Amino acid sequence: MIKLTNISKIIDRKNILKNLNIHIPRGEITAICGPNGAGKTTLLRIILDLLCIDSGTINYNIKKSDISFLFHEECLFQDLTLKENLDFFLASKNLEFDPRKMVKYAEELNIVKEIDKKISTFSEGMIRKADLIRTLMEEPELLILDEPTSNLDPIGKVNVRNILKKKVNEENLTVFLTSHLLSEVEKLAKHVYIINEGQNCWEGDMEYLKKNNIDLESKFVELIKSKELKHEKTV
Repeated sequence: MIKLTNISKIIDRKNILKNLNIHIPRGEITAICGPNGAGKTTLLRIILDLLCIDSGTINYNIKKSDISFLFHEECLFQDLTLKENLDFFLASKNLEFDPRKMVKYAEELNIVKEIDKKISTFSEGMIRKADLIRTLMEEPELLILDEPTSNLDPIGKVNVRNILKKKVNEENLTVFLTSHLLSEVEKLAKHVYIINEGQNCWEGDMEYLKKNNIDLESKFVELIKSKELKHEKTV
């Protein structure tokens, strides 16, 4: 769906991304992991055309209008209700507001009672759920998620995972996500990239790790602590 080849980006004279290669295949959940400052958010902003690249190429097999995103920073209006926020954001994309879909997602995320309440009254976890509903109601082909389960309790995490997996399996949704919660990545993603200092250092299928009795956290720590950065690929 999207292929990024040898992407480099310099910000304030610092090399944020260095010849990074990422492929986001259609109809799968792909994840990118890395320590703070690895360049994950910069990469997402580049994919969304919010930042330009200094070198490399990006090939899109998708209309950019068919991409929805959830950043770690909240974007909902505090003085509007959940329903009013959804109505506003859908209208801004010339999309129809469907109350039935709103109720469906709100029920699945256990915030149906908050539909007519202002976002200012929501907890951080509830705001995260509300913003996720916004992205789902846009019915995108590609959903880009920055730390999608942050601030959620265990039940909330399970509900989000179930919704995403169902959308991928039944509607061929493509998901590209970042997360520091490696246990969540293990349960969600099919293919994983680990980057450090803006460079590829490992990519592979979760199935490969499982078959070799390797957990993602151990692989992550091994790679990030390694003094010599190497790009390892396993599929």
